Amino acid sequence: MVNQVQQVDGCWQSSKGDSSGASNSSGDSSKESSRCSTPVVDSDRSDRLREKIKKRIDSGDQWFSLEFFPPRTTSGAVNLISRFDRMGSGGPLFVDITWHPAGDPGSDKETSSMMIASTAVNYCGLESVLHLTCCNQNKEKITGYLAKAKHLGLKNIMALRG
Repeated sequence: MVNQVQQVDGCWQSSKGDSSGASNSSGDSSKESSRCSTPVVDSDRSDRLREKIKKRIDSGDQWFSLEFFPPRTTSGAVNLISRFDRMGSGGPLFVDITWHPAGDPGSDKETSSMMIASTAVNYCGLESVLHLTCCNQNKEKITGYLAKAKHLGLKNIMALRG
């Protein structure tokens, strides 16, 4: 079985095929897992994460998340992002991105926590929770980080004291 991604009418769609080349284009895969198979907005992605968690708990379904610590190098970031789709195919409900103080977490660097989380959401279709360490930060800096996260499309923030 091979996963293939192709652009159709300006939207990215995934299809599954066997080694013979036959394919089975299926939008159902995004409903079976907890993430979208394509980085386009659908009704499931508009649900709040807490609603998704509540639905899973109420229905008795099991779920899990994955947590990533942003790499220190650009090549490490490329390596991590290139594996998001494969790791996401396991169906995590969301991914956590740790706040990496040594890596300038709120910057536009490809190794920053914000950029890793933004890439997970906007390009890989993974629901993301950005950790935000508030210890030793002033109100203006935190407000700036939150505004930037909103601008990047990050809806889920875990504010940590330390």
